[in-house]
Amino acid sequence: MERFFSELKSRMNVAVKKSGELVELTKIKLAVGDTKNAIKLNYEKLGELAYLAAKGDEMSSGEAEELVVKIDELRELLVQQEAKMAELAKKKICPHCEKVCQDESAFCPSCGNPFGSAE
Repeated sequence: MERFFSELKSRMNVAVKKSGELVELTKIKLAVGDTKNAIKLNYEKLGELAYLAAKGDEMSSGEAEELVVKIDELRELLVQQEAKMAELAKKKICPHCEKVCQDESAFCPSCGNPFGSAE
């Protein structure tokens, strides 16, 4: 009977750990979506500034530069978030083409990049 409860406790601990990992993965997926939306909005603002400039309206170069810097920061954050998401999902990101691959893959299925010591 003691063995039964010990095994039950062990299995419950595994289940709790897996549910925690799932919650963490869900949070990071939501953060990735938010970051992608923020990037899109900043691209739209930058495009609107470019449109206004093409029409001859005065465009503040400082405002455009701020948007470019913000987009670059968001893109770097997105790379970090996607790497964390791949890690939580037990996957890896190809350093050559940045596609998500199975963790046990020897080669990237998209570009053929070999994984392993060259990674």
